[in-house]
Amino acid sequence: IVRNAGAEGSDVSLELLTPSPGPWLFQGNIHTVPPRCRSDGRIVHKGEDFGYVLEGTLELSVGDQIYALKAGDTFYFPSELPHGYRNAGKTTLRVLWFNTPATF
Repeated sequence: IVRNAGAEGSDVSLELLTPSPGPWLFQGNIHTVPPRCRSDGRIVHKGEDFGYVLEGTLELSVGDQIYALKAGDTFYFPSELPHGYRNAGKTTLRVLWFNTPATF
């Protein structure tokens, strides 16, 4: 599990589902985000991102658009678009997230 400092002293954790490093075409993680916490800024990288909201409320920023997603929703976008996210709800957010190529 990788932890990054989030807003208000909380943590965002990433549970790595695929071995890293490796010759894999994609990387899979479960992002666990406490309420009012967010990703560490917006990132851009080569490839594609795909995700499935397991529980909670995800506010996903891709390019100049913001999407409100809830449990059961999916997303997909080219990773070259600046992207980031935050937990817009009052409960823990969990997102199954895949990207290609592996970025960390």
